[in-house]
Amino acid sequence: MAKNVTIRDVAERAQVSPSAVTLALNGKAGVSEETRQRIQQIAQEMGYAKRRERPPLERRNIHYVVARKFFREEEAHVPHFHNLLMQSLEKHCRENNCFMVLHYVGSNEKDHDRVMDLIAGERDPMVVLQAADMPDDLLRRWQEAVPRLVALNKYFVAVDVNLVAIDNKGGISQVTEHLIRQGHTKIGRIRGLSQYQNIVERESGFQSCMRNHGLTPFCDLVVDTTHKLTYNALGDYIRRGEPLPEAFVTDGDIQANAAVHALTDAGLRVPEDVAVVGFDDLPFAATCRVPLTTCRIDREAMARMCVWLLLNQRFGPQEHCLKVRTTTVLVPRQSA
Repeated sequence: MAKNVTIRDVAERAQVSPSAVTLALNGKAGVSEETRQRIQQIAQEMGYAKRRERPPLERRNIHYVVARKFFREEEAHVPHFHNLLMQSLEKHCRENNCFMVLHYVGSNEKDHDRVMDLIAGERDPMVVLQAADMPDDLLRRWQEAVPRLVALNKYFVAVDVNLVAIDNKGGISQVTEHLIRQGHTKIGRIRGLSQYQNIVERESGFQSCMRNHGLTPFCDLVVDTTHKLTYNALGDYIRRGEPLPEAFVTDGDIQANAAVHALTDAGLRVPEDVAVVGFDDLPFAATCRVPLTTCRIDREAMARMCVWLLLNQRFGPQEHCLKVRTTTVLVPRQSA
């Protein structure tokens, strides 16, 4: 069988670079007309055949199913973690020639049934489930309906499923260790009301880090993670004359920013009087009233891994699942 003539073969015969051959054969500027004609003639004599352009790949859908509760209308102007993660997922879908189709679901399981039926009607559908608050039994129902599925933002221990989650315990330990290295021993906690696994893991990481250093939490303020409610709760705590810690560890940057505002509005200095650390490294964390020391989550890596798993991992009951935790990075700034 005759050897296929390549651009490099033509370049060697014409004594030019492969890039010059590419320019000449594609009618692009960058070579003289004399050189272009000579290259074209040599290519014809050698039997070089230009490769046919591949037909465009069929664009496929990746369905992103997310609970509406994660998008609060009263804080629509705030770049929440879930909004930013969704933007990253859409970007990586697009880069892999896929459409991201967004589905909001409520707390009623009938909403899930409706969306399951809609998606399952496609040929070999692909789904990313925002699973932060999803119980195991509901996830299993999704797996039965749509086998090509990745769970995002929750680590399921008892379910064999491809998933991408956050190292919550490691991340909260990083910011707590940072405070301890600075000499703080009276460390308080501002944590969320919810019992989502991510929040539970962060509390576990905080408690474990404190125990490892022979410390006990100075105080524990449990409040919803919105800016307004955190601000009001800490403001009330200060006005009651409750003893303040040397530092607060919060569950997220929105809580941390609210804490900074409540402390400074009460005449206290951050970090001189009370240090504050956050979690997530949201875009405003670097530019708020006191730039936040926080823990960065690689949202791009999470989204990239979700899409990679859907497009490259084999799916089926006989296959091994890949459970991925993305690590976090301490980002020190002025608040601690």
